[in-house]
Amino acid sequence: MKFYFQILLISIAIFTIIGCELDVIPVEIPEHEPSELKGTSKVSSFIKNATEGLYVSNNVSKPFGDTIVLKWSQDILSVFTGKNTTYMVLNTGTKADEIIFEGYWRNANSNETGAVLLKISSENGAKELLKGTNPLNIMIAGIYDRIAAQNLKDFAYRRIDDLNPGKENYRIIAHKGGGRNFDRLPHSENSIELIKYCSYLGANSVELDVQLSKDKIPVLFHDNYLSLRTVNNQYLIGKVSDYYLKQLQQLTTLKYGELIPTLDKALDAIIMETELKLVWLDVKNPDAIALVKPIQQKYIEKSAQLGRNVEILIGLSTADVLNRFKESPDYNTVPSLCELDENDVIDVGALAWAPRWSMGLLNERVRTIQSLGKRAFVWTIDDLVLIKKFINESNFDGIVTNYSPVVAYEYYKSK
Repeated sequence: MKFYFQILLISIAIFTIIGCELDVIPVEIPEHEPSELKGTSKVSSFIKNATEGLYVSNNVSKPFGDTIVLKWSQDILSVFTGKNTTYMVLNTGTKADEIIFEGYWRNANSNETGAVLLKISSENGAKELLKGTNPLNIMIAGIYDRIAAQNLKDFAYRRIDDLNPGKENYRIIAHKGGGRNFDRLPHSENSIELIKYCSYLGANSVELDVQLSKDKIPVLFHDNYLSLRTVNNQYLIGKVSDYYLKQLQQLTTLKYGELIPTLDKALDAIIMETELKLVWLDVKNPDAIALVKPIQQKYIEKSAQLGRNVEILIGLSTADVLNRFKESPDYNTVPSLCELDENDVIDVGALAWAPRWSMGLLNERVRTIQSLGKRAFVWTIDDLVLIKKFINESNFDGIVTNYSPVVAYEYYKSK
């Protein structure tokens, strides 16, 4: 009963969010001036591996909670915390005998943000790290603020442990390319810019929505219809499929000014410019299946050639999409993911099952699917209580979420 009461509360919250989403303004990201990263060198792979982990607070006030998670993505260090869904995205560099981290912190549930300047000093481990040896202790310390250059506060956390040893296998799947427009991220949902950014938010995989333009080109877009929720031109009305790609890209932009991307360009960016491991293509229009398949195959092959081996799965979310998928004679060799019944998963040869979270933990059913060599992902979970429940009590291989920083924190600190 308690579980279903949570469902009711979250459903009410969803309707409230939809009503407010048109008026959302993205959070302005603060910057340090002047930057202390000028003249720095890149952080080595050794330092990245040595500094990633769990840290505990050395401040009596514990400004970001008792424990934080440090996780690298390319040359960006992300910090995930258990306090107020707060995370940090930090540019990095080394200079002399210190390692410098500079960027911003953000509360995922509000517009609260501020600048951050952190360092690992020589005496706190940088001396050994820069020589390629592991120090006895690593402490990251510095200052942060609520409004740039004002209300400075101290920050100090000490490394105590590695991240969850299963970190490479679990899939943190960013919904809509990283989150909704409502979440006030730096980029629009389903934009290439957000896809490239989502790993800094804790995601290692991504879910993308696929529609068709009038000239039959697969594009990333969630809704069937254009609206001020997703684009900037209030006079461009009707279905996405009513417009040619050229019109979609010349007559409007996504909410924060980006072009509506083609699936082809989005997958190219994922393969060439990110470290993402899995792509879930949520095909909204059954007519898109035949056009998505060759693009999927093109980038599976390109990924393999580059040694990336990114999984690209066609999502089968409705009976109409499933039936259209099965019209192809080779359907059971095409990498797919099915949201329907387990029997459909088996019948179509899907690599994964993806039930909705409101069906519950489904532990026995998930174990059965896994015994067949398949995986199970659950969608879409944003509530902190449910995120903890599904990470700690379920057997799922990953979670789809709009709040990757929250899932990252809860998963990486779990054992």
